Amino acid sequence: MSTRSNRKDERLPVRIDVYVTGEGFQKFIAPTLNFSEKGLFIESKILAAMKKNSLIEVQAAHMASDAPILKARIAWSNQYGAGIEYLNQENNQD
Repeated sequence: MSTRSNRKDERLPVRIDVYVTGEGFQKFIAPTLNFSEKGLFIESKILAAMKKNSLIEVQAAHMASDAPILKARIAWSNQYGAGIEYLNQENNQD
């Protein structure tokens, strides 16, 4: 069974810890499994339980405190975590 399925973007296996924040839960650290130009997969039962399209923010942990904070949405989930899609700045309306 291929893990590439119908993906247009290549996914690279990268395990780093990220901070995750969002409405309804406290900031926590979780590991990534892979990433691409448009998103990443975060291993987290908290994210696995969240609804599709829930908005979150992700920031690399263990880096400089000024690491960029990426706005994102949950694109899909499974029992292990969630696939996160980065949101373009023009899509974020505060």
